[in-house]
Amino acid sequence: MRISTAHFFESGKQNMHARQADLMRVQNQLGSGKRLLSAADDPAATQRLIGVDEALSRLGQFERNANAASARLSIQDSLLTSASTTLQRVRDLVLQGRSGTLSNADRRFVATEVRARLEELVQIANGTDANGDYLFAGHSGNQAPFILSPGGAVAFVGDQGVRELPISDERRIADADSGFRVFQDIRGGNGRFSLLASSANAGTGVVDAGEVTDPGLWNGRSLDVVFTAPGTLDVIDVATGTPVATGLAFSSGTALDVAGVRLRITGDPLTGDRFEIRPSQATPVFDTLRRTAEALEAGFSDPASQAAFNNAMNRNLLDLDHAIEKALEVQTSVGARLNAIDTQQGINEDVRLQLETSRSGLEDLDYVEASIRLNQQMVALQAAQQAFVRTSGLNLFALL
Repeated sequence: MRISTAHFFESGKQNMHARQADLMRVQNQLGSGKRLLSAADDPAATQRLIGVDEALSRLGQFERNANAASARLSIQDSLLTSASTTLQRVRDLVLQGRSGTLSNADRRFVATEVRARLEELVQIANGTDANGDYLFAGHSGNQAPFILSPGGAVAFVGDQGVRELPISDERRIADADSGFRVFQDIRGGNGRFSLLASSANAGTGVVDAGEVTDPGLWNGRSLDVVFTAPGTLDVIDVATGTPVATGLAFSSGTALDVAGVRLRITGDPLTGDRFEIRPSQATPVFDTLRRTAEALEAGFSDPASQAAFNNAMNRNLLDLDHAIEKALEVQTSVGARLNAIDTQQGINEDVRLQLETSRSGLEDLDYVEASIRLNQQMVALQAAQQAFVRTSGLNLFALL
């Protein structure tokens, strides 16, 4: 077989280039500390590495979401604590204001503080996170969810949306609660029904909160307790206008059981006085505070107006208790979510460490093995160079 001089030199050059490329590759690996410098180095490992990197990227986003949710929930927890403190103070004011030892002028002073507490509660409900977004506005975080009018009425202009952030592939966490849930959706009365004294009552009857004794018999009906004569009353089904019971005897403070409900009326109701049993409706806490201030400002001047005042304050006290319970309920939910975030972050960290270990196994360089290969490649390059030099000197002219 004849080999041309040109072919011989080209073959030697390519061989030395190949050895130099192998040596440079090992040097680059040692310099970077990475085994995989390109997908061609190990296609299967590269594919697995892409999957690991994607999983690590998701974990990074989960961590950012968890931190953001934790920050917002911590602020909400603080706001709910402030709201509970404000409501407890208003409750104390209700107890103080309904005391018979105060004058109407004294009650107006109490009413002034109640209105100040109302403004304070609106400020709390319009609290923001570190980015200036309103926490209780639902999806409308760029505008205040509650608007206080000069007369004390408060309008909710947010929405009931809840933003949920993923903190793992299977778990999402609400990072706040809608103001509707916290401050608006509060059951009035005893939670099942409200007992209201008619504003037209002329007697001194004061009604308690009442209770349901037979849910099936009551069945959520609206009922009117109407005094038809001194010491005598009828119970009317409002929807049908038909009597449920007639001619019932009344005694102040004695329990009245009728149509699945029980109530007590103290005092001396007059003929025509009416007490209304209505299924509980959502009672915004701001309305409760406004009604409290209005009742304190109005005061009373005679036994009938005193009874109306007592009925109003009893109702407000009951609604305040439900508002305090709601704040505690939501705060408990916030605490549970914060604990869930902490737990999930611990799980995510364990997963991250496992993925980092897998990534290291796929990508990181074994320095001992690479150093051995470096020496081997240097020897191979030197051998190729020496072989080329020796063989290139073999020609017929050297024998002449």
